Amino acid sequence: MVIETAVDRDLEHGTYADMLDRLNGYDDPAVHVRTIDGHLGDDTLVSDLDGSISYVDLTYAENPDSTIVITAGRHSPEYGGAEAAVELVGHILASPGMQEYLKHGEVTIVPAVNVDQYTVPVDERKPVWDPQGNGIIRRWKCDADRNTGHDTYLADGKAPSYEGQLDYFDQSAVVAMSEPGCLRELPSKFITRETYAVARLLEEKVANGKVLFTADLHETCKPGFSYATLVFDEGLQKTGEAATARVGETYPVKETALMEGSKGTFSAFCTAHGIDTYTLEGSSFDGDGPRPLSERVEQQLLALDALLDHYIDTGTEAS
Repeated sequence: MVIETAVDRDLEHGTYADMLDRLNGYDDPAVHVRTIDGHLGDDTLVSDLDGSISYVDLTYAENPDSTIVITAGRHSPEYGGAEAAVELVGHILASPGMQEYLKHGEVTIVPAVNVDQYTVPVDERKPVWDPQGNGIIRRWKCDADRNTGHDTYLADGKAPSYEGQLDYFDQSAVVAMSEPGCLRELPSKFITRETYAVARLLEEKVANGKVLFTADLHETCKPGFSYATLVFDEGLQKTGEAATARVGETYPVKETALMEGSKGTFSAFCTAHGIDTYTLEGSSFDGDGPRPLSERVEQQLLALDALLDHYIDTGTEAS
């Protein structure tokens, strides 16, 4: 065990402001709360509604030699992952092994990529997005999850181009539903700006040093679904299985899945950069009923603990 994974059973989910209050409440010198647009000096690296996307770098090093990148909150109803990302900060700071790692390495956490929807309470978040009147787009399926041009990048080796295309896919199309049961391709190939911003942040981390791994925290919000670890490279199957097994000590799980048909996701983007990457797909239902938030968070922390144990030589265990 690298981090403790127990979670307060009374944990509640608030808004983006509540999450930021928690991040800004730490006085540990390892905690550096930043915004993507501010850090990279580019005011285009914001959300669709021009909101800054905050993240936290955890490190004591001036020039970290390696980085772990955790992202969450891409889909509006999947806030178990977002809360797990926020919880992770305290669990890392309380871990002797992670304290040793932070002396030379870094953990970067983007707790809610989809800031526009996370700024409002859960019951006000909109599951659809239709900025151009071209039909109904299921926002939680194509907003902050999809990344520019990765389908083509992985298929034919043509590198994605972001410049000047902040609201659009420049190489791959999005399919929308114009009316129930009728699928059609949009005339414009668009995507939200936050995908571009987070891609730029990752690329900066790659340029500055080795990225040990990335983990994208998701949930499948349907009854009967059990936790699953998704990998995009068969070489990571065993590591993914170890993460699944760790969760499986407490919760029902599915077999680790090798994803070959979801090349437009953030995890596929990381894979295209040669980074070990995992999608942690939590279960927000316990059978047919809703799962408590604390359990949703704990699933993610259990899997993250297994990944940290694999990638970091801490020399010690969490007390």
